[in-house]
Amino acid sequence: KAWRAVVVRRPTSARAYLAHARHSLALNQLSAALDSAWPAVGLNPTDVVARQTLAESLSRSGEGYNGLALEQWQRAAELDPSPVVQLKVAQAALAAQDYDLALTVAGGILHDSDAETVINTGMPHIVAGRALTALDQPERAFEYFNQAIALAPASVESWRAVAAHHRGQGDNQRALAALDAGRQVIDSASPEAAELF
Repeated sequence: KAWRAVVVRRPTSARAYLAHARHSLALNQLSAALDSAWPAVGLNPTDVVARQTLAESLSRSGEGYNGLALEQWQRAAELDPSPVVQLKVAQAALAAQDYDLALTVAGGILHDSDAETVINTGMPHIVAGRALTALDQPERAFEYFNQAIALAPASVESWRAVAAHHRGQGDNQRALAALDAGRQVIDSASPEAAELF
């Protein structure tokens, strides 16, 4: 109700729409986030935070929104070409099944001297590996997955990627071994550890 009162009083306030969109996104109320993020971007298309909020809302909204999410992450990257946003573009491209773009953007991050923090998460390697898997290049993909584990051995995502690779190759025993190895390295008390335990 309070939100509706703000919009009635200030129907052209991009800040009000953005505040509601961010609040809704934080609560994982994706429909409300989208309902507010679209007007926030429409009223102020060069607002980086509004564009990223819209893109993130679309990314979390499921398969039917993957193409729109990719488009909005690309627009966000035009406003903020940081490695963090580039990683979001790569992930959105992967979700939208644009594997060549995902690989290209992930590769760009890996060659960016300012991207060390993002590279050390292993995520650009995982995105590149998943894109290569989809492009039927499992050997190259496995190299990227191994690099992700070397960089981020405490990352659940790294171990899941290796396990998925082995499962995709029909080697369930090695997939289970990868998950077991991850369980040995990852702190069982960490929030993301539940995915492996």
